Amino acid sequence: MGLIHPTFGSAHIFGLDCQRDAVAVKRKVGYMPGEMAQFGSLRGKEVVAYLGGMRGGADPGLVRTIAERFDST
Repeated sequence: MGLIHPTFGSAHIFGLDCQRDAVAVKRKVGYMPGEMAQFGSLRGKEVVAYLGGMRGGADPGLVRTIAERFDST
């Protein structure tokens, strides 16, 4: 997710280089932090919409589906 950077070696996900193809990797990999304190009082669906917006937009129907999956509406 770009939180740390390698000092040597390489890593590949879905055949993509994690450093060189970082944007493409992030489009294919989901990330849900274990602790949600950094989102204050946001509800589950608001967090999903916020994170989706960081990627360039979130389909409201998909946000609702994901929130329902986690029972966070």
